[in-house]
Amino acid sequence: MLLLTFEQYHKENWTPELNRAWKNALTTITQQMLRGARVESVSEPKVVSPTKKANIR
Repeated sequence: MLLLTFEQYHKENWTPELNRAWKNALTTITQQMLRGARVESVSEPKVVSPTKKANIR
């Protein structure tokens, strides 16, 4: 769907080379995200106690 949107937006400037490059980039990103989702453990999130105010800057 994203590549179709790019193609429609860029019209005659959208080339087979651009399509191939974007497809390769999106495939790589997808693979990395899927690998990341399989992480067995993550560090514990930092939780702010309800009795203390968060130090937000």
